[in-house]
Amino acid sequence: MAAITDTPYFHQLSPQDQSSALSGMAEILNKQRQASRVVLDGVVNDASAALRNGQQPQVMPSRNQLISTYGLVQGGQLYTQLQNDEAFGNNVKLVKNIPPAQQQQLLEQAKPETGPNYAERLKNYEQLQSAISAVNSAGNADPVAFGIKEGAVGQIDFTDLNSLQSSMQARAVQAGRISQQYGTPPTLLTKAEAKQFSTMLSQSAPRRCAYSSTGSWAIPPAAGCIDVPRPSWERITRLMGH
Repeated sequence: MAAITDTPYFHQLSPQDQSSALSGMAEILNKQRQASRVVLDGVVNDASAALRNGQQPQVMPSRNQLISTYGLVQGGQLYTQLQNDEAFGNNVKLVKNIPPAQQQQLLEQAKPETGPNYAERLKNYEQLQSAISAVNSAGNADPVAFGIKEGAVGQIDFTDLNSLQSSMQARAVQAGRISQQYGTPPTLLTKAEAKQFSTMLSQSAPRRCAYSSTGSWAIPPAAGCIDVPRPSWERITRLMGH
């Protein structure tokens, strides 16, 4: 507003015209703020999602930007929330690849006792607790999908007959490893993969159980068959619950 009120022209106006000029400028500034807010809403949401995932956002809104667009109270709250999101993401990175027993040990070590800076230490403890809960919930819901997301498990292409055998064998090993790491029951496939694989088996039964003289089980996908060594097949079916 100073750009208007500090001009000689403004002081020459009548009180009524001054009021009208200020109202017009306020309306213009409000429209500009609303337009900026629409843009910044998306930036804030993207930054929050990246930080909570333990990643650095492409654009990180500054405190001044947030206050300028949302006002002192809401802008300050959003800035604090982004800081909390960053702390949460750092805790997720810390706990997502360690066994539950080690997570619990870490949580016990972080449990605050009364004393100086208790409020801050309690806040850090609660953020760590929340991160552990989120990580374990995702891992328990679909351990293999979580493992794929974290790069601990490879993808399986059920349409590629040339790589399916080796992919299934590798997955069986990976499934055992993440089962121990996450403290979850052994699971071979994601929920989506299990549905796809079950459909494939139901369409090809009963030829699945054709045991060859070479010591392999024949898995017939949509076209043709592939041979999986019997020990690997038994491990695969055991992990699938067949």
